[in-house]
Amino acid sequence: MSRVRDILRFIAEHEQLKDTLQHFPGLQRERLRGLLLSLIQEPAQPPSPTAPPVAPAPGGELWLFTDGASRGNPGLAGAGVLIVEPSGAVVLEKAVFLGSCTNNVAEYTALLLGLEAASALSPAHLKAHLDSELVVRQLNGKYRVRHPDLLPLFQRAKHLLGRFRQADVIHIPRDKNVEADRLSNQAIDQRSEP
Repeated sequence: MSRVRDILRFIAEHEQLKDTLQHFPGLQRERLRGLLLSLIQEPAQPPSPTAPPVAPAPGGELWLFTDGASRGNPGLAGAGVLIVEPSGAVVLEKAVFLGSCTNNVAEYTALLLGLEAASALSPAHLKAHLDSELVVRQLNGKYRVRHPDLLPLFQRAKHLLGRFRQADVIHIPRDKNVEADRLSNQAIDQRSEP
């Protein structure tokens, strides 16, 4: 995989891309370069936390992974939060039982918990990774927030995202969010056990 990344990086940085630009009228060279570079910057699956959390240096970059789970929708719900450095070093992990709520409320609540925790660490750049396409598209302005229960959560998330010098909210597949999913389900399991 690193070989593929090296090839794409070389193409983006050194090739003229003339034939590709001719084949796709309206596509600009810098946009094409950005597309190629974005392909190699997709987050890898965060490692399973085995080492104790580290204290990140303020002003750097952090990756946030969150997930909300609801059994029954609505039903017993949990939130999972994982903050890592780009190197994969775990900074924080949290599993929080939410009581009874819908899956979408659990997804937003997990994100809010993660944004609050990340804000306290003062990174210059935060990349928030979620497997909830709805939440990501709402926060990125692709979907309107129609449900009245989600609107205050959306507004709070936008407010918290504004605390960072740079913040990106990125949709990732569920299989790239395994640790946050595990934490959200752990919160339910630990709370719902007799």
